[in-house]
Amino acid sequence: MRTPARHRAFTLIELLVVVTVIAILIGVLLPAIAGARRAGQSAICLSNHRQCYIICRMYADDHRGWGPAVGQPWSTIPNWALVIQQDAGRDGATADDLYANASALVCPTIDHHYPQQMTRTCAMNATGHAGIDDDPDSFDDAANPAFIRFDLVEHAAQIPLILDSAIAFIPGDAPPPTRTSSVIDFRNPTHTATRIGRFHDGGQFNAAMFDGSAQTFAEPLPIWESPLP
Repeated sequence: MRTPARHRAFTLIELLVVVTVIAILIGVLLPAIAGARRAGQSAICLSNHRQCYIICRMYADDHRGWGPAVGQPWSTIPNWALVIQQDAGRDGATADDLYANASALVCPTIDHHYPQQMTRTCAMNATGHAGIDDDPDSFDDAANPAFIRFDLVEHAAQIPLILDSAIAFIPGDAPPPTRTSSVIDFRNPTHTATRIGRFHDGGQFNAAMFDGSAQTFAEPLPIWESPLP
């Protein structure tokens, strides 16, 4: 007659070993998963910037080389951000109609930086259109809106059109807290210090260039201080 087999239970030490191994694996895998998530979000952000460039480029093609308004009118078409939203399929013509959290204007990493639901987290390069020195116009002048002549931009692969931007103190007609800075003049040290949105690993930021490429940068390049046509 055979004796029934006995099921041997785990000892406390064996259970502790298993739990320790699982904890070690989690500790190893979590940073890798978080890193992969950040890389994926950065890739989406770069794709968003490229989409914004394409829409602005198409607008310029339809307007004899002139892109959408760099700044004023802030709340209506042809402001660059609202042109992008309208072309992407949003209904309406004003900021209240067109801005939304789910859009190419919002970086997917932004929830880690601002508690409120953001509706724009990128800016347009306004260098040369700030109403100073020999600038032909000013992005803040409602009577004479500023426009960039896309066809005349030199070194298009090296100059950004759209880039990540941050919430910064702006006296006067400042954007609401759900939108970051809308324009950056790279000749202005205050703009480069406070308005660039360093949302990605190591304080980096993403930008779409005037040739349609999109890249990640650690710092602005000296050539970015060249006035745009």
